[in-house]
Amino acid sequence: MIHPKRDTAYIENIYIPKKRYINVTLKGLNPQQSGSHFEAISYFAWGAEYEGNNKLIDTNYGIYRSGTDRYVAKTEKQTFKMPFALNENNVVIISKLKNGVATRDTCKVYVTKDSPQRLTFEY
Repeated sequence: MIHPKRDTAYIENIYIPKKRYINVTLKGLNPQQSGSHFEAISYFAWGAEYEGNNKLIDTNYGIYRSGTDRYVAKTEKQTFKMPFALNENNVVIISKLKNGVATRDTCKVYVTKDSPQRLTFEY
């Protein structure tokens, strides 16, 4: 743990990626049981450099997610504008609770200024 001193200057590398918003569609939500759930979260490298490597995205920086507002489907087809880091590897985690069974799917996506145009996930 670092204990900063008032009379000392510190230098730390902070990575703040450019972002691109992509339309992510969650479709097919037709709950058979109460509590059914379908959501998407994007994760990308962001923040302070640290020792070690984050295995989710293979980076020496911290990981940031698309926000505290998770992108949760409420209807059979719903599209969200989600942030992704430009020219970087990103991870989309799709979380489902279907017929009482919870699953998580992980999808790695490299985002450029032109692609992908949109992402679609089925319930």
